[in-house]
Amino acid sequence: YRRQRQMCKETGEKIGRVILEQPGVESYHHLHIWALSTTETALTAHIVIGDLRRMEEVKREVKHELEHVGITHATLEFEYKGACCEGEDCIS
Repeated sequence: YRRQRQMCKETGEKIGRVILEQPGVESYHHLHIWALSTTETALTAHIVIGDLRRMEEVKREVKHELEHVGITHATLEFEYKGACCEGEDCIS
């Protein structure tokens, strides 16, 4: 069980780096990753960007890069810096 938890943590950190590397992304939170099947992986996340006018562009880039690391279904919720989502984990 410990090895599995470590693998999950490393995977989450890798996915987080992929998200943060995209131009326009300032931070992320509420990241959840799970298997839909043996061949499909899903993700949900809140993405904080500085300019909401670039939301569609950033969304395309993030989803494209996530596909390269095996995330085939991504649901992304965008927020602008300084706004706060509901929940304790909000860090924007």
